[in-house]
Amino acid sequence: AGMYENIDGFAKDVRLTFENALLFNPEGHFVWKAARKILKTFEEEYKNLLKLEHETTENALKHFCDKCKGMQCAICQRRCLEYQSAKLRCSSPCNLKINRNATYYRLGGDRGQ
Repeated sequence: AGMYENIDGFAKDVRLTFENALLFNPEGHFVWKAARKILKTFEEEYKNLLKLEHETTENALKHFCDKCKGMQCAICQRRCLEYQSAKLRCSSPCNLKINRNATYYRLGGDRGQ
C-alpha cells in the first residue's frame, strides 16, 4: 500500500498522468505541449533505465569469484559483499563488545549514561 511493487507499475502511472493531460487539453495548448514533451523524455529515459537494468543483471549473473561464490544479496542483488555483524559496545570507560543475545542495560542521556 502506497508503494509500487515494480518499476512497470510506476511507469504505467506516469504514462497515465501525461496521457490524461494530452486527452483533456486541446492540442497546441501549453499543457498539451508540455505533456507531450515530458512523456517523450520519460519514454526515452525509461528505455535507457530498462537497458541498464538488463545489462547490470546480465553482468551480475555472469559473475563468480572465490569471495562470493556466485551468491548475491536477496535485496540489492549485489555480490562480493562481506558480512559485517552489528557491533554493540559498552559506553566508556570499558568500551567492551556486547555479545549477541546478551542482556545489557542502557541509562538515559545522549551517550546512554
